[in-house]
Amino acid sequence: MAGSRMRRRVGATLAAACAVATLLAAARFAVHRFAPDAPAARVPSPPADPHAAMGADAVEDASAVELVTRFALNALLAPLLDDDDPPRWTDVAMHHFCGPATAVEVDGQPMVPGRRLPGRDFTVHWHLDRCQPFDAASVELTGTVVLQVSHRGHALVAMVHAGDMSILSAAGSSRLRHPFPAALALSGPARVP
Repeated sequence: MAGSRMRRRVGATLAAACAVATLLAAARFAVHRFAPDAPAARVPSPPADPHAAMGADAVEDASAVELVTRFALNALLAPLLDDDDPPRWTDVAMHHFCGPATAVEVDGQPMVPGRRLPGRDFTVHWHLDRCQPFDAASVELTGTVVLQVSHRGHALVAMVHAGDMSILSAAGSSRLRHPFPAALALSGPARVP
């Protein structure tokens, strides 16, 4: 009984955090959408190969790597999900914080907004173009990322393969060298008809 209550509290807390993140993204979108003359604060675009531009004595930005690994699915999966139960794909947030060359594929096909999440394991393949999923002053992601996603109860778990993704921050450029696991709690059961 206590475990069930705790899971509901954790689920409610995570749902509230996702709702706040969605509202912040929507507010940021509204500010930029309805105030086009306002200068947008962006991290400078990375060179074609940011690692080639780094000197031999350059140090990778460990805090940027930690941010991306800790919140990988908040940045790379949550923005693609709407609030429906079960969730459906959406591209609203992606168009807000990524450059125009960004594309997302699900199981090798272009993501279709409005389509329900697969009820089985699936793969999400990002082609990132200067994406800033956290905020404009934080990090900019460019390159490719593959998420191998599975359903686990009220959560989505994934193995994140981001070796071809550059992380650009004010402190420098970094790259995630090894795949890593990540999880994203859903507000309710991930039911698929």
